[in-house]
Amino acid sequence: MRFLQNVALIAPRPAVVFRFFCFFGKLPRWAGKSLHSELIFDKINLAMRIGLVSEKSASGDIEHNLSVIERQLSQSKDFDLLLFGESFLQGFNSLSFEYETDAKNALAQNSNVFERIGQAAKESGTATGFGYFETDSTSLYCSYAIIDGSGKQIYNYRRMSTGWKWVEKACDKYK
Repeated sequence: MRFLQNVALIAPRPAVVFRFFCFFGKLPRWAGKSLHSELIFDKINLAMRIGLVSEKSASGDIEHNLSVIERQLSQSKDFDLLLFGESFLQGFNSLSFEYETDAKNALAQNSNVFERIGQAAKESGTATGFGYFETDSTSLYCSYAIIDGSGKQIYNYRRMSTGWKWVEKACDKYK
């Protein structure tokens, strides 16, 4: 997503501006002052290099899985975005569906684990996405976070379906 770093945040629907440019080779009149004047579109590489990491995560071993993310990011200089699988941080089979146990292993978005991943993303200049079990102190979620190449978390998706949990064993705190 490096090519988006030069677009002002106030731009109305930047994706539309880029699509318009890609098809017609010029900016629409309505884009006007919403884009930085120094942005030169004909020199932007609109290709995005995405890496999909297929390493197996260790169930219940956040430190090991975190080290895998950090290592992969440090070796990812050729990618703009590096993606890890669902529940990668804690491991796909790490839930016991005993709320007290699972709540201790779930992570909040402001945890030091996120800080470490953000630092690794910043050092590599590569954005990353990873799945994890999230807590907000009252509920558990199967979530997916995106951290940009500057180390800032820019998105968090909470899966709100029964497909990620063992419905017969999960209490109402598993969302």
